[in-house]
Amino acid sequence: MSSFFNGIALTALTVTLIIVAVNIVAGKLFSMPLPGAIDLVSLLSVIVIGFALPQSYRMDRHIKVEFMTWLMPPGIRKIVQLISQMICMLFFGFIVWRMFIYADYVWTYGEKSLTLKIPLYPFIYALAISMIPMLLIVSMQIINTWKNDDIGKNGE
Repeated sequence: MSSFFNGIALTALTVTLIIVAVNIVAGKLFSMPLPGAIDLVSLLSVIVIGFALPQSYRMDRHIKVEFMTWLMPPGIRKIVQLISQMICMLFFGFIVWRMFIYADYVWTYGEKSLTLKIPLYPFIYALAISMIPMLLIVSMQIINTWKNDDIGKNGE
């Protein structure tokens, strides 16, 4: 699922690149920049970041501060990892829950982008949906950490 979401992020990034290129060329050559380019790039950036996050997290391509945990005995390290992963699970669960509530609010009040008047709620719903794989990935990490009795051995 995270690979599929990563494909969505890559598509949004490609469209962003095209919009920016067209905007620059149209602005410099014809003195007619693309109307609403900032709106489009901003909204597509939400899609890029949200949908790329699960794949990045799954592949461990995120910032980790673990220099202190490697000094701990394996049992304590496992407990610290489990607590950290459970906090991540609560955090992403909270984000998903609140993003759906916020999207409902934005939909109800009809908030739109400034220039092109694009409704914002689909992008907020998309961001909430993009966080659901994070819950699954962190759940799997918790299960793997729980089952792993030799944590800290063999470079793990």
